[in-house]
Amino acid sequence: MVRKIVLVLAIVTEAIGFTQVLAAGWWICVTDRFAGLIWLRIFGLVGIAMGAVLIYAAVRNIVGLKQFVLILGAIVVGISLVAAANPSFLQDLLYALMLNRARFYQLTVARLAGIVRIAIGLALLYAVKIAPQPSSSSVSAGS
Repeated sequence: MVRKIVLVLAIVTEAIGFTQVLAAGWWICVTDRFAGLIWLRIFGLVGIAMGAVLIYAAVRNIVGLKQFVLILGAIVVGISLVAAANPSFLQDLLYALMLNRARFYQLTVARLAGIVRIAIGLALLYAVKIAPQPSSSSVSAGS
């Protein structure tokens, strides 16, 4: 079940990355619209849950690339804790780094973030693919 959740997270990350590259202007509008404190707090709580799933999958040896998935989960949990506990800090950072900049800069940042998300999604897909399979020793021992 956890492997399927990680697979869904990888696919969603890929989809978001591709849309950020292809429709960067739309993502800038979405980012500006959801830069409110309550939305950042909600996204922080969702991120904590996603990071916890990644950490659990790495610790329980459910996925391959355990170190990558563990570090990614820790980063997601850390940033999400900041977003949930102090969304004004993240809001100020968001405006300073992206929203209060020239349009070309905004588009470049959105597209680069999309490329990073595509790479992370591909790595998560690979981690699910090379995951250790459950041993079938109890099935073969009976025959």
